[in-house]
Amino acid sequence: DSFADKLRAVLRLDPDVVLVGEIRDADTARTAIQASITGHLVLSTFHASTAAAAFSRLIDMIGQNPIFANAIRMVIGQRLVRKLDDSTKTAYTPDETTKEWVRNALKDLPSHIEKPNLDDFQLWKPGESADVPFGYKGRIMIMEQLLVTEEIQKFIRGEIHDVNVKEIEKVAQSQGMVTIQQDGVLKALRGETTLEEINRVI
Repeated sequence: DSFADKLRAVLRLDPDVVLVGEIRDADTARTAIQASITGHLVLSTFHASTAAAAFSRLIDMIGQNPIFANAIRMVIGQRLVRKLDDSTKTAYTPDETTKEWVRNALKDLPSHIEKPNLDDFQLWKPGESADVPFGYKGRIMIMEQLLVTEEIQKFIRGEIHDVNVKEIEKVAQSQGMVTIQQDGVLKALRGETTLEEINRVI
């Protein structure tokens, strides 16, 4: 039996919520989407670099299909980054090149997100101690949430033929999505992590 056959066997039990470990192929993707259409909440993981890339790849798998438009509600992209140790981190004033990079990263930040002062800001770097030799302690999540709105649904329906990752991301940002990079930069500005860590992970 294939993975999709096993998923169909689970669905015959009529659960309210189904957790699919990972969507790896078109058959599993279609079975999961069909399950969501028939009243199941389906949660799954999918390997891609961003939420928009995952959405684009999923459409490649299931094809542009108006019936599936209401099935996908949200795609979340996430990464784990190391968290600065609060007792040893040190603040510094970044150089003009770094400031310009930060301004550029946050220039399309949605209006509902409070924008920090980008004319004069500090960043933090790791310190060191006997307990925390590298200056990081624990990890935090950086994430982006792509809500599948009416505009985003057009990519699934086939009303927009060019299912391009950049185009999907552009529409999502215009509707209020904070990208994973922007979320990371905002956390670096709050002293939770570093720009180096964000760039390493993304």
